[in-house]
Amino acid sequence: MDNDYIWNFANSYDWMERIGKLPPLVVTCAVNGGIQGKEVNANLPETPAEIAQSAYEAYNAGASIVHIHARDRNCIWKNAENPEEVLEVNGAVRSKCKEIIINNSTGLGFQSTMEGRLNVLEANPEIATLNMGPFMERVKFIERRSPLQHARESLEIDGVIPFTYGVIENFASRMAEKSIKPELEVYQPGHYWTVKTMITKGLVKPPYFVQFVMGTQTGIYPTPQNLLNLISELPHDTVFSTIGIGKYQWALTTLSIMMGGHVRVGMEDNIYVKRGQKLKSNAEAVEKIVRIAKEFNREIATPAQAREMLGISAIPKTY
Repeated sequence: MDNDYIWNFANSYDWMERIGKLPPLVVTCAVNGGIQGKEVNANLPETPAEIAQSAYEAYNAGASIVHIHARDRNCIWKNAENPEEVLEVNGAVRSKCKEIIINNSTGLGFQSTMEGRLNVLEANPEIATLNMGPFMERVKFIERRSPLQHARESLEIDGVIPFTYGVIENFASRMAEKSIKPELEVYQPGHYWTVKTMITKGLVKPPYFVQFVMGTQTGIYPTPQNLLNLISELPHDTVFSTIGIGKYQWALTTLSIMMGGHVRVGMEDNIYVKRGQKLKSNAEAVEKIVRIAKEFNREIATPAQAREMLGISAIPKTY
């Protein structure tokens, strides 16, 4: 595929020809994540109604994709593994956002089961994330105090999300059966081995959607040079996007905009709009990245344009 949306991003001469007329920017908003909650930012959405409202505000601000971690209604600081709970959230979002692309996580959290991660696909998202390898972190969670729902003491997790070739192939096959677009999560260059395997086996179809995740423990260091190196290894017929975790968010997403890629922002990845100032909403994060993009002459993609770029049905799924 060679069009206005996809080219050899590592070709500097091609970039020179396209600068100033880069394609519309696809903004994904990761509204809540599955690791932290209102204990770190009171504005982070947790309930289905809060997630739907936050998605609606982000959509109005310019997001064309919403990335969702449904929460367990019996323990809201854990990820939901029951597809009915995920479907409830997807339905609440769709009722407010008729066109937005709904993206569910299959990474979930360190306390989730592999069966629970696979169950998320039964909620029939339009995109689902798919880790291209195992992910390991040692994380400290601050205390969650009353009157927050399901208060708990502080805790520390030393864990791994054990994605293997077999697990990834199983997830990809299930996504293909359900017409769910896999978002290939690349944390470090070695994950390109898995991407290549998925392509060679025909488990993913072009245009491929690669999401670089930078700033996590055991992932590649979040430096500009490393992002450029990851871009240089992209397979043909690929659309790429970039996540910067925490303080790395705004610099790395800006570089992604400059290079012709796309971006993910939101409270899953960073709870601050700037140093020392917490986000008032996910929409505030979207508004900031939209302002940055416009300074680089990048228009903001509509959901319809994002669907075309990613090879997703033009007709939004219903829930």
